[in-house]
Amino acid sequence: MAGPNYLLGFGQRLTRPISLKSTGRAPTFPWTFEDARKRLVPEWRRAAEAIDELPELACPEDQSVLSFVLHPKFLARSYYPTSLIRDFTLRPIGSRAKKIQLDDSKVINAPELFLMGRRSRIGRLADQLSNWHSSQESENDLRKILDVCSLDRSRLKPIAADEQRDLVPLEVVLHAGDTEDDEFIIEGFRDYAKSLDVKVDLDARLHVGGLCFLPVRAPSDVLGDLTDYSFVRVIRKMPSLSLNESILRTSGTPGGFAVTLPDKEALNKDVSVAIFDGGIPLDDAQLSKWVTSRDAPGVGAAVPAYEAHGVAVTSALLFGPLEAGNTPSVPFTNVHHWRVLDRNARGDDFELMQVLQRILNVLKQRKYEFVSLSIGPALPIEDEEVHIWTSALDAHLWSAGTVLTSACGNSGEDDWISGNARVQPSSDGVNAVGVGAATTRKQKWLRAPYSSIGPGRSPGYIKPDLVAFGGCEDEPFWLLDARRPGFSAGRMGTSYAAPYAARSGIGIRAHFGGQLSAAAIKALMVHHSERQDQEIREVGWGRLPSDVSDLVICPDGEVTVVYQGTLEPSQFVRFMVPVPRDPFKHPVTIKATFCIFTPIDPEDSMNYTRAGLGIVFRPTTTGNPGKNREGKTRSVHESASFFSAKDYYPTEISLRKDAHKWETIVRKECEFKPGELDQPVFDIEHHSRAHGQSAARRTDISYALIVTLSSRQEPDLYNRVLAAYPNVLEIMNPAIQVQVRR
Repeated sequence: MAGPNYLLGFGQRLTRPISLKSTGRAPTFPWTFEDARKRLVPEWRRAAEAIDELPELACPEDQSVLSFVLHPKFLARSYYPTSLIRDFTLRPIGSRAKKIQLDDSKVINAPELFLMGRRSRIGRLADQLSNWHSSQESENDLRKILDVCSLDRSRLKPIAADEQRDLVPLEVVLHAGDTEDDEFIIEGFRDYAKSLDVKVDLDARLHVGGLCFLPVRAPSDVLGDLTDYSFVRVIRKMPSLSLNESILRTSGTPGGFAVTLPDKEALNKDVSVAIFDGGIPLDDAQLSKWVTSRDAPGVGAAVPAYEAHGVAVTSALLFGPLEAGNTPSVPFTNVHHWRVLDRNARGDDFELMQVLQRILNVLKQRKYEFVSLSIGPALPIEDEEVHIWTSALDAHLWSAGTVLTSACGNSGEDDWISGNARVQPSSDGVNAVGVGAATTRKQKWLRAPYSSIGPGRSPGYIKPDLVAFGGCEDEPFWLLDARRPGFSAGRMGTSYAAPYAARSGIGIRAHFGGQLSAAAIKALMVHHSERQDQEIREVGWGRLPSDVSDLVICPDGEVTVVYQGTLEPSQFVRFMVPVPRDPFKHPVTIKATFCIFTPIDPEDSMNYTRAGLGIVFRPTTTGNPGKNREGKTRSVHESASFFSAKDYYPTEISLRKDAHKWETIVRKECEFKPGELDQPVFDIEHHSRAHGQSAARRTDISYALIVTLSSRQEPDLYNRVLAAYPNVLEIMNPAIQVQVRR
């Protein structure tokens, strides 16, 4: 009997640099220069007057902050008002999306730019603007501005009355990087807070990009005054720590069943995996064959409830759902379980920051190929700001070669309209895999009601990335019970869906050794997830297959090719799509998934990703172009719609027509009739930006492309493609045997 058809690798051998010209259209402005100037003069004066009224300590070294709100037409990085900002001697320090309403249209997102400058200079500019003239470029930049604003107290997020107390635990975010030039901003905040009788511990701060995160306790009656500090980005109540666990209200099976674990070593011990959670009890020997339990530096005394959670998530990663009467499969690899939770997590308002610091300290010292997180802030994400749990981990992941699965949270039954049901940090990370929960492993499934929903922010709009079985009341996720070693406990939660999803990625890596990069493994997980017509905001790209063979083996009539590597700081690369030598006689479907890891700008939430891909699909690149879908002769190199913003974004967001270019994962499939394909290709442009502006490409980015061709009427498609590319494409034979379902 012929063996299974494994993935075909080395698709990157089908790529080559090409020369194409980037095309762009000259912008059309909503108003003339004179109209823009007349409209903005009174707004600038109001902003300058508000800034002038601030206390002196709120403007350290006479520096203050104002904002430019750009018209939504000018979202692209090429429209950034660089010349105007330079002429006004201002320094960009961040940006975010601001919801506005133009005329009678829907509420839409516009870019709000934060700019710092001398308070005295800002005031003089208000007077000079009436007669101001400059270069054509600067005058056109002025025509892009919708509004000029001082920063008001809306930066203080609402705190419910029942959450207020004598001293409110706060998360204060400042526009200040970890540089000597910005130290005066941080020290200035300490001095300003002291004037309000608020103590600030600067040693507890964390930096990511151009932002500084500070834990602060302040009386409720000075919160508004605290927000008056010019460089405050946002102030909110410090969120609590979430274990992303739902305790079963009822269970179809009372109690648990006895579990006999396998007596064999892990299949491949060369895979490095870390779980950060509540720890493993010292007297629990049931996992010692595969798990090394470690305490993160600085962690305090253990808590049995947290250890029970730690055992459960580790069980999910090693074995998946346990089944009564069946011995679990041998784990794919061994695991390091880092205990980062301690007794303080139950009462310390700032434990969330300390836990993150423990995780980061470990990750800086040790490289892991896989990380599973089932803990994080109990806080729904918001469009305007990126939480430090997200940005700090994204910043680490982009160059670490790590697949991180993060539980999206269990708030799915909260209010959807208010946004309280949205996914929670760090599952919204663009370099992470946010995992929601499905109700069952059976063919017909739904999103588990408790599983948090999307969307994410843009970029990172498709969240959760995928869902995996997480248990429900009718079908619990059976896990090892820390309280009764040798028995199971039925639970449900995204806490278990996340490590279960990680298990699939680890299985791919264990079977294929080091043949696949982190980007390729992440892309394969997304590529093979199936949504079954369910809402994308609820399940992302769909449910991840629970059997590794579904991720790495091509069924009859299907061939999957893996491209992986790095995109250099060059303009264009052509990716050939492998097709048989003989023409297709039946319709064929092309399914493609691109995945990249990108550096980030956390202070620019609307322009969070620094790297992106401009993707053009060309169905034919020969002198025999054939017919297009309208029956007309197709011109050589004609492009066809494949990836576009409308596939992902609702109308009010898709005004940014290049939004999908800044996503780290895009997936699409299209069917083509016979004659429509002749040496098809994807032409890729490596986009780069920094702080929302066009930027030179200075760094390589890790990428993966997964392409699947399928046709039910052409069962030998796999062998035909393989034969068409001898010594180019190679079968990715596993290092250890994949258990194939028959």
